Amino acid sequence: MVGEKHSAEKYEELSELVRNGYAHLVECNLDVKLVFDLVIHTIFFRKSANRSSVSSFGGSSSTAIGSIWISGHGTLTTHDVAEFLLHELTHHLLFVDERCHEQFNYTEIIKPENYSVSALLGKKRPLDKVVHSILVSHEILNARKTFLTAGNVTIHPPTNTLRENTKRSISEILDLENLDNLITKRTKDFILTVRENLH
Repeated sequence: MVGEKHSAEKYEELSELVRNGYAHLVECNLDVKLVFDLVIHTIFFRKSANRSSVSSFGGSSSTAIGSIWISGHGTLTTHDVAEFLLHELTHHLLFVDERCHEQFNYTEIIKPENYSVSALLGKKRPLDKVVHSILVSHEILNARKTFLTAGNVTIHPPTNTLRENTKRSISEILDLENLDNLITKRTKDFILTVRENLH
C-alpha cells in the first residue's frame, strides 16, 4: 500500500493541510484533542503504491499503533482531513482495546464465507475490517451531528448514504448464523450500541 516518498514541496503542502485539518478537528472538540494527542504520535506522508484502480488516502495498522499514513493524493479539504484523522483515531482506539480484550476469532473470520459488506467501501471484507468500518462510520456520523462543522467532503460518503450503509452492514453481520463463533460478546455489544444510536 505504501509507496515512494514525496517531494519536499509536496511534503510541506501536506504538512500544512494536516495541521489545518487537525486544528479544525480539535478546536471543535477538546475531548477528541485529548484522546488524539494521547494515542497518535506520528503522521507520515508517502505516496500510495496504487496496485489497484483505487488509491488509498492512507491508513493505519495494528502493528504500528500511534502512526497514521497519509498518501497525499486527490484534492482534500480541511474538513476531509479532520474526518480522516477522526477515522484513523477510531481504528487506533479499537487496536488499543483489542490489546486488552479479545474481539474476533481470527481463525474463522479469515474464511471468505464469513465475510460481510463494509459500511465504508461497500464490498465484502473480513469481519474485523467490517466491524471497524461500522464503528468508524458511527464516529463520523456522530461528529457531523454534534461537533464537526459541516464542510465540503469527498473522503467519506454523504451523511444519509453513510448512515444507510452502516445500518445495512450491521444487519448483515447480525444475521450471520455463526456470529457468536466469529466475534466476542464485547464486539457484538459495540455493534448493538451503534445500531441503537443510529435508530
